[in-house]
Amino acid sequence: MWCAAGHLPGTTFPGRVAASLLGAMEMPELIAANLDAYEKPGSSIGARSARLKNIREKLAKNKPATPLFDTARFTRRLEAAYTEMWGRWLRGETPSALKMTDPADVK
Repeated sequence: MWCAAGHLPGTTFPGRVAASLLGAMEMPELIAANLDAYEKPGSSIGARSARLKNIREKLAKNKPATPLFDTARFTRRLEAAYTEMWGRWLRGETPSALKMTDPADVK
């Protein structure tokens, strides 16, 4: 389920992704633990435009400040991961878990 009020993650992949995105945006107040918690914010947002305004302002503030929308950083990390995978293959290493890190973060 999805509405402007928030999200009910449930057990589906899209539901978990949506909850993860809201968490990455530092907006956990829009993730509902159950159906009752899901319906309550929706009615309060619709009835109180100040709450909707606050949510929109927080979203606008968080968007540039969270890694979720930092495409350049994501690209650097992905390219570093590809380089590491290629290096492992050249060294004859078997595939294993890999953590994406920003080359600028590595000292």
